[in-house]
Amino acid sequence: MKRSTAALLLSIDRAAKCRKRMYLWTLTETKVVDYRQAIGRWRKFVSLCASRSRYTKKSVFSGIRVFQLHPRGHGLHVHVLTGQWYAVGVVRKMWSRVGGGRIDVTIIPISCRDYLSGDIVKQRERPAAFRGVRMWQTFGGFRGCLCKDVVITGKYTECFRLAFHSVANLGGTDYAFTREGLIRIANLCWKIYWLSCCCGLNQKMLLEIAMGEKK
Repeated sequence: MKRSTAALLLSIDRAAKCRKRMYLWTLTETKVVDYRQAIGRWRKFVSLCASRSRYTKKSVFSGIRVFQLHPRGHGLHVHVLTGQWYAVGVVRKMWSRVGGGRIDVTIIPISCRDYLSGDIVKQRERPAAFRGVRMWQTFGGFRGCLCKDVVITGKYTECFRLAFHSVANLGGTDYAFTREGLIRIANLCWKIYWLSCCCGLNQKMLLEIAMGEKK
């Protein structure tokens, strides 16, 4: 699972916290337009929501949005998941004001909240049209979650990294994940670990031993 997908799942859980149901919105265009134009329209819509929120002193529309290219060529769809009720008439009026089309909203139980993340998980590769565009994002003041890679530190972990890089330099990354490569990594890892524990060798000496395996 990618960090972006994990962050989306955690953000959905945050939005669903202490709630019995959620609201799934789908915003579409009146006709098929270029994706750049559709994304620009969404940004104008978010800006309009922010302006109205400052005027009314309360949130007009906020949540998590996901871009999806319709598989049948119907253009860009914007899915939005919100954890609270919003007036459909107000949202439809603002969406129409920026040139948007239809709006559909469905009440979904908490157990079905992963439907939104499924649009991201199913797209294993980012569509070429979305290069440099965030597939999902929070808006309207809702604060999502961030994810970082967990790096496990320790003597054995350092030895494993040295062994992996040594084998990868020997036969390439693909070779390192083969059965022969993994066996070689395991044997080299234990060798480096034993030397580090019994002989007290430093990082530089261990690296020389690991790189010496490629000769």
